[in-house]
Amino acid sequence: MNILIVEDDISTRALLKMILEKTNNTVVEAMNAAAALKCLKIQKVDLIITDLYMPQMDGVEFIRQIKKSSDTAQLPIVVCTCVTDETLLQKAREFGVIHILHKPINTSTLLQTIAMLQHKDLPILEDSKLTVRKLGLDIKGYHELLTIMVDNAYQRIIDIRAGLQSGDANGFETFLRDLYTSAESLGAKALSHAAMVTSMVIPDAEKEIAEKYLTDLKIEIEKLRADVSMLED
Repeated sequence: MNILIVEDDISTRALLKMILEKTNNTVVEAMNAAAALKCLKIQKVDLIITDLYMPQMDGVEFIRQIKKSSDTAQLPIVVCTCVTDETLLQKAREFGVIHILHKPINTSTLLQTIAMLQHKDLPILEDSKLTVRKLGLDIKGYHELLTIMVDNAYQRIIDIRAGLQSGDANGFETFLRDLYTSAESLGAKALSHAAMVTSMVIPDAEKEIAEKYLTDLKIEIEKLRADVSMLED
């Protein structure tokens, strides 16, 4: 995903860029709204993350400019701000902001927001014929591998959840690495992406956050299980 960060504070821009590039995003930076508008004329982006308090043109006016242009009106916009004035935040929402993140930046919340947006375009399972050809398998062998991966992942989630309940998260990072590799090679794009994002969050996550990401992974596994069943038919 190509993401434009519009932020006048250099340290905040650097932090956002560092977090976003860890999950394979490409980041374009603009130090103010005027620079961002010029950038959008020559650079294709998939998402804008903008501050609200900026010199020359504030974030709300910048968002209004984006939404009134037919070339950029459909771009999703996320606000990242220290603003607590609900009137100002409501104006941003009325102009079409899809999410508001509050400073100081929470890595888990930021990654979850980006993951939600990326997830919309990811297939649960890629074209099975292409994947089978790439792997050198027949459809029966492909179905068998998918079934093994799904069943194993489901059981490991049960085991890891039990461990978290007792304060033991051993094996979580290894599981995520294995799941990402297997899902990516078998064309389970949504699941591999979910595993990758979770692996970025888990090392520093509190128990409640880890539990939520486990639940999200379980949902993706259940979706994949349904697609695997249809593949068999």
